[in-house]
Amino acid sequence: MLLKKANATSPSVLKIFVGDLVRKGPKNLEVLSYIRNNSESCLSVRGNNDEKCLIRLYSAQASGNYTLKSQDKWMVGLSPADLEYLEDLPYTISIPSLNAIIVHAGFIPGIPIEKQHPWTLMNIRDIDPDSECPGGYRPIVKKFAGHPWASKWKGPQHVYFGHDNKKKLQLYPFATGIDTSCFRGNYLTGLFISGFRAGAFVTQNAFRPYHYDY
Repeated sequence: MLLKKANATSPSVLKIFVGDLVRKGPKNLEVLSYIRNNSESCLSVRGNNDEKCLIRLYSAQASGNYTLKSQDKWMVGLSPADLEYLEDLPYTISIPSLNAIIVHAGFIPGIPIEKQHPWTLMNIRDIDPDSECPGGYRPIVKKFAGHPWASKWKGPQHVYFGHDNKKKLQLYPFATGIDTSCFRGNYLTGLFISGFRAGAFVTQNAFRPYHYDY
C-alpha cells in the first residue's frame, strides 16, 4: 500500500528495506517472495527478526527437542530460495553518492563501521557512556535506559535505520530512524530520497496491530 501511495512500484525505483522482512505481520512468505522476486529494484539489510527466523527454523530441523512456537509455524513454508535469500542478507548497504548507509538497528558511536559487531547492527537501541568500552559507550538492553545511539552519532555517513519502534520517527543530524510502529497498529514510514539530505516521507496507517501475534 505504501509503495502504491508513493507511486514507487515501478522497477525503475530502487527500494531499500531496513530489515525485519519477516515476523512483523501476517504475510511473512508473501513479503519475502515479493522482495526476493523483485531483487533488481528491492534490496534489504538483515534485521534481528530475519536472524531469529533462521535460528529457530534450523534449530527445529536439527533437534527433535525444539518445537516452533505457534506464531512461527509459517516458517515451514519457506522455500530453499527463501532461505538462501535470508541467509545472504547483508548487515549494511552503503550509498556512496549520498554518503549514507542503511542498517537495521544502528551502530556504537566512536567505533569504525567495519569493526562493529553483528549483534550491534541488528539490535542496538540505546547507549550509556562507559570509558572501558570500545568507542566510549556501552549498549543498553533495557529500552529507554540510556541515550538513543543515533543522538550521539557524528557521521560522517548519514545512517538510515529501523528497529526502534517505541521511539517512532527519529530525526538527528546524522541519523534518521523510520520505524514508526506499524507492527503495533501505528503506521508504516518510507523515506523517498531525492538527493543529498533531500527527500520526502510517505506513511501508511496499519490495518490493525500485529504485535500480539508474536
